[in-house]
Amino acid sequence: MMYCISLYFDSNTNEYIQSMIKKCESIKIEDTIPFHITLAASYQNIEWEPDCSSFEIQFVSIACLKNNLCLIPIMNDSLYTICRKAQSSILEKDCHPYYKKGNLFPHLTLIRHLNSNELKEAFDILNKQFVPFRSKVIKISISQTKPYQDLKIYHLD
Repeated sequence: MMYCISLYFDSNTNEYIQSMIKKCESIKIEDTIPFHITLAASYQNIEWEPDCSSFEIQFVSIACLKNNLCLIPIMNDSLYTICRKAQSSILEKDCHPYYKKGNLFPHLTLIRHLNSNELKEAFDILNKQFVPFRSKVIKISISQTKPYQDLKIYHLD
């Protein structure tokens, strides 16, 4: 089992992203996990409390990461600071390799587990309509995976 620290967004952001994905109607989309950016992941339970307020980030690009289609944000001061604090809450030996210091590449996964044809099709569709947009981070969650479950939720002011 994996434990994660993740950022979650306001309803306007979620609705906008959902409308983007609906344009890929010919592709089977399996996820039911809320849209998020994972900041840290551990093989051990995470004890951590954020000390920040809500903040804005800007998504500026679509990218393909392995067999996933993702949105890429600008790494502003708020995102950088919360990433570092989240990562420092996990012992190096317990940290998933993707989230070790120096490896983190913040992104929001739009569609997962695509074959190469689906990835190309979805990228072409979304890239034609994509324009950079601002998003508000309104909560941070500590969750477990498989099955996904929020263990602690911190609403940001």
